[in-house]
Amino acid sequence: MFDVADVFEQHGHEIHYFSMEDRERNIAHDDAKYFVSNVDYKSTSYWQKIGKVRQILGKTIYSFESRRKIRQLIREIKPDVAHIHLIDHQISPSILPELKSAGIPIVQTIHEYKRICPNYRLYIEQKSEICTRCLSGNYLNCIQQKCLKESYTASALVAGAMFLHRWSNIWNRNIDISICSTNFVKDMMLQGGIPASQLTVLPYMIRLEDYEPEPDRDDYILYAGRLAPEKGLFTLLKAIERLPEIPLKIAGDGPLMDELKKVCREKTLDHVEFTGYVDSDTLRHLMTRSRFLVFPSQWYEPSGLSTWESQALERPVIGARIGGIPENIEDGKNGLLFEPGNADELMEKIQFLYTDVDACEKMGKAGPSAVESRVSGHYQSLLGIYESVIAKR
Repeated sequence: MFDVADVFEQHGHEIHYFSMEDRERNIAHDDAKYFVSNVDYKSTSYWQKIGKVRQILGKTIYSFESRRKIRQLIREIKPDVAHIHLIDHQISPSILPELKSAGIPIVQTIHEYKRICPNYRLYIEQKSEICTRCLSGNYLNCIQQKCLKESYTASALVAGAMFLHRWSNIWNRNIDISICSTNFVKDMMLQGGIPASQLTVLPYMIRLEDYEPEPDRDDYILYAGRLAPEKGLFTLLKAIERLPEIPLKIAGDGPLMDELKKVCREKTLDHVEFTGYVDSDTLRHLMTRSRFLVFPSQWYEPSGLSTWESQALERPVIGARIGGIPENIEDGKNGLLFEPGNADELMEKIQFLYTDVDACEKMGKAGPSAVESRVSGHYQSLLGIYESVIAKR
């Protein structure tokens, strides 16, 4: 979002923001006076959650605060177009009819599957299972499967919100264009009932000038991302267990950190290193010095932006053949693909790419041009989308 905003500002456009309050992490901006209050969904106490139930319901289903504040911002800045991202659980779709009533066209970037799946992932964590049961609109499946936090209450809350949003048609009747980062995401949205006329595909943008390849590499391979059940990390550990001569760095944090470290201790995987959370500059340095990136997801990964970053740095990627990942990796050209969850195949691909230095370097060299072909013209393409929805209004 910020990269796109920067590019548009460089072309002379005026950018404003509407977000939630976060005094520790928000950038300083004049628009912050309109930001909506922040609700902590991670409160651990039952009574804390009870005390916040009214706020939580409002933020999840329909927030009058968000609608009031977006109205005030609209009056001040009089925008030509609104581009929304992840508004589901702090802002809510309540801002959509307010924008439409003011005659402002709305463009949405779809980053995950919240429009069609109550838990947004099409994945049941406790079962390690991909799930498309709710694509028909029967969100009772979410409650039956306890899809959110393994809780009937949390699952019922998001399922109820989905029922109300589908019944009111608040998304489809207000949004002009929804942008999908891959064709796979578009196909899933179509299956979930979003009109084809509302969907378009535009890959993400990364600033290629921020990614300067280096010829020198260290000996390790890299995983970069959230440490979560759907990311395939146990498959990765099973594969690397049989390759003690290949160092693995795992960069990131998440709910599986302690469990993954425990597995490494029990199996004496001394060649696995956990860096914890790292900032973007440090992560870029880790990618630059690695042999290659491993992306072993086991859910319908929408795109996998870190695969692009690695390829831009001339580091190939071994990725799972699932979701939008195959659209970013040309098997045998700028990386390798394997069947998700197949530790044996992953082990073979890691061993091949690590030991065949020439193949690794050749695939790495093919990466930047592949990324450039995806991101080139992003500004003009997105500007064209904005102009098309403005013209229709």
